[in-house]
Amino acid sequence: MIEPWDCRNERRDREKRREAMNTSTIKINYPFKKHYEMTSTFGWRDHPVDGLRKRHDGYDFKSPTLSSILAVADGSVFRAGWQADVHIDGFDSVGFGLRVWQQIKIGGVIYDVFYGHCSAISVMERQQIKAGDLIGHPGKTGHSKGVHLHIGFRNAFNGNWVKAIF
Repeated sequence: MIEPWDCRNERRDREKRREAMNTSTIKINYPFKKHYEMTSTFGWRDHPVDGLRKRHDGYDFKSPTLSSILAVADGSVFRAGWQADVHIDGFDSVGFGLRVWQQIKIGGVIYDVFYGHCSAISVMERQQIKAGDLIGHPGKTGHSKGVHLHIGFRNAFNGNWVKAIF
């Protein structure tokens, strides 16, 4: 016997698919060869430059200028260079200075990785890179109080920022 159609089942299935796409935490490689202090984590904080309470959609690592930022996964670079003070793709980019956007795939889900405040970058747009490849070097470009790397992870499908486990 065929079960009668029930819109609640369809809605539940759609919600399960959406939940899978909204993975709230991803496991990712560490962006340096050495361990550096994580000075700010994902979530709400008092901004170190302007003192206002803001959501921090990433992680800050205090690290020397000459340390190497490494790609956290295989993928492709889709933006590299100086970030103008504009609103791009639902992302408030004001103040990140020299930056790199990389697209990666984990568990069938595509994520955008954002590396910000670089003093120098070593990749170009449309370049294919492997985990561990040199991205650039930490800096204090943009709105920053000191040399560090800001790294964030965004679900490319829905634009939600996600937490990472390094």
